[in-house]
Amino acid sequence: DSNGSTPSNPLGSNKMSGSGQSPFTLRRWACS
Repeated sequence: DSNGSTPSNPLGSNKMSGSGQSPFTLRRWACS
């Protein structure tokens, strides 16, 4: 995931697809 989430984090692919269902994932995206 080029946005900085760890490969072990399945939510990384979710934010990539734009579902944005996890506040934590959204925060990771914003921070990275």
